[in-house]
Amino acid sequence: MSDYFRELLIRHKTEYDGRDRAAWRKPSPDAPPTAYYFGAYVENIGAAPVLREARALRRFMENCGIYVSPYELVAGQKSPTDREVAMFYYGGGTYIRDNVVWEYAARLDAAGEREAFLANVGRVKERKYMNPWDPDFDRLHPDFFTAEEWAGFRTGAAGSTCFGCHMVIDHESVLKGVSHRRREIAEQRALPSHAGDADQEFYDGMDEILTAFSTMISRNAEACLEAAGRAEGAARRNMLDLYGDLTRIATDPPETFRQALQLVWLAHVMADTDTFGRFDKYLYPFYARDAERGVLTREDALCLLQSLMIKIDEAGDIQNMTIGGVYPDGSPCCNELTGLVLEAVRTMRYKGPNLCFRIGKDMPEHMWEELLETLMTGQGLPALYSDEVMTGQLMASGIPPEDALDFCLAGCSQIMIPGKAQFCNDIGIMNAAKILELTLYNGADAAMSGAEAGLKTGDAAGFAAFDELMRAFKKQLTYFAELEARVNNKIVALLGRTEGFAFRSLYVRDCQANAKGVFGGGAVYNNVELECIGLTNAADSLAAVKKVVFEDRAADMAELRGALLANFEGYGLLRRRLLNAPKFGNDAEAVDGIRREITEHLYAELRRQKGVLGGNYVPGEVIFTVHDSAGKATGATPDGRLKGEVLADSAGASQGMDRSGPTALLNSVLKIPTDGLCTSVVCNMKFDRRLFGENREKIGALLSSFFGRGGQQIQVNVCDRLTLLAALERPEDYRGLVVRVGGYSAYFDTLSRRLQEEIIERREY
Repeated sequence: MSDYFRELLIRHKTEYDGRDRAAWRKPSPDAPPTAYYFGAYVENIGAAPVLREARALRRFMENCGIYVSPYELVAGQKSPTDREVAMFYYGGGTYIRDNVVWEYAARLDAAGEREAFLANVGRVKERKYMNPWDPDFDRLHPDFFTAEEWAGFRTGAAGSTCFGCHMVIDHESVLKGVSHRRREIAEQRALPSHAGDADQEFYDGMDEILTAFSTMISRNAEACLEAAGRAEGAARRNMLDLYGDLTRIATDPPETFRQALQLVWLAHVMADTDTFGRFDKYLYPFYARDAERGVLTREDALCLLQSLMIKIDEAGDIQNMTIGGVYPDGSPCCNELTGLVLEAVRTMRYKGPNLCFRIGKDMPEHMWEELLETLMTGQGLPALYSDEVMTGQLMASGIPPEDALDFCLAGCSQIMIPGKAQFCNDIGIMNAAKILELTLYNGADAAMSGAEAGLKTGDAAGFAAFDELMRAFKKQLTYFAELEARVNNKIVALLGRTEGFAFRSLYVRDCQANAKGVFGGGAVYNNVELECIGLTNAADSLAAVKKVVFEDRAADMAELRGALLANFEGYGLLRRRLLNAPKFGNDAEAVDGIRREITEHLYAELRRQKGVLGGNYVPGEVIFTVHDSAGKATGATPDGRLKGEVLADSAGASQGMDRSGPTALLNSVLKIPTDGLCTSVVCNMKFDRRLFGENREKIGALLSSFFGRGGQQIQVNVCDRLTLLAALERPEDYRGLVVRVGGYSAYFDTLSRRLQEEIIERREY
């Protein structure tokens, strides 16, 4: 095969890299608006959400535009070419494109048609999930939140991302083929326990979404056949080969590695998901069998994976992929395909996939060199995770060993049990820095909105000892942990009442057996992974108050509050004292101990909360880009940070405050309690490119030592400050520059100016 694979890959990459990334993914502005999904949704508006959504997606897949390039070795677009009035998005279900609505309405001939169409738009908006930030939310959901809940939500202290969560589908079941899943649905439907109307409607939805999936595969096959008629040479052969592969997997299980890879990609497209799960685990049997039979060379497989990297970059959003680790029986899972994935990622040099590598004690020695070589590209890939720590955390939280050993990552860095879990990842964000701010003003949002948002824990100006402040802060953390759970539970329940998430329900285990979708409690595991932001800022602030106010007596609490409300204008000397107080990330127990204490308290309070789907709340620190938006909602803080500035990234130090070197930073991070966690505590490090290249062996030893001492997670940026500064001023010259942000990598030029500056200000070792 490789006699034409390499030629086509070069042409595909040249074609893709020569176009603007955003323009490649978007439908043509000249394309007429369509209403396939919308029309079927309206026709089924009275049906259960899972059936309504499935029929809408089936109609869309039967009619949408399908595009294939004759040079691509893996076919299927994640972003549709159509400009649909309404569509499904995994982050929130059905959504309306208002700009397309008015354009579509203008094309209707009769006024009556336009009025009926716009009335139906209103009906859809009333049935679909609505974000609480939407201006129509109060009208459609009166009395949804109590006054206390709205106050916590709007200040951001107990906010929610209102996000439909990350999830990993059951790829092993996908690879058994469409017909196999069809038979399983029929078997479940026929059980006497599922004779009720609601159960039968659920299985109707499963049949519909499976038909939609099969239709999408078949239409891609047809598109390849049509493209073959216009192509010549290697491109024609490629399209005919893909036509045969796609025709088979539209109903039957894949036989070859290429067919399996293609089916996994199209399931990824259909699910509108962001996670491939344990990629090298479930695809390796196909690779090994083809290699043994002599029908696939290593070069063939590399070309196919490199082509997939183009498709992943084309998709645009975060696309997580986990490799390495162990099998559920504990045996090592690092194989030849693992190395090929690393090679494909570092040779293509894109921002994704958001590659996650499970570091195990029995990992082959040569794999460290592969990892360091890939990190040297500067893509921030892969992020590294400790098998021993992660599986220990999961088992301590009640996950059986065979499932704990099978964990993968989703989204940025959220832990998942592949094909079995609905962990409501990222459904909420708690801002500990904001909660400390409210504590300083006796529960009032004095620096921002002026609203009463928290508990009355006492006038901080009258606190005579540091312990009084710490007790008040812990009371606020306890209050907001319970409030956060109430807010998020209501949002999750609303999603379950309005949205179907049909394809995910099709391929998440126990949904079929329970006749319930993933937002109805159908999955095996139903926890809520909730991210905590600002813990580092809160710890730095408390340490600064303890030293400057209660030990050095350089100011009192009243003066400190005045300085904060003035955003330190006229308080330059006090701000310098606060900035020079101990900071997390320097292996200083004066602040690390406070960080550990408040983290333990908040984590314990969150673990006590129950999720609406039956599981527990499990905290973590995977911040994505929320340290920017949360920072905008937070006033000046006693760590010396100014009003509105970004907060610390995830579980690391505040920007530039880790002054004592990388070992000291990791020593501080090791003090963060991770026992019994079910999600990640993300730590970003930034190394100078030259230093990393000249000291790879030492850096490898540093990282290995961190994991050997119980470190959970680490991700590495390899870059240099001068390049980042140049990219800040001349973005057109650095379109392909990749940086690590929160729990993911991104093109530097796509980030907000604030995030670009935040990355530059991180300590560079």
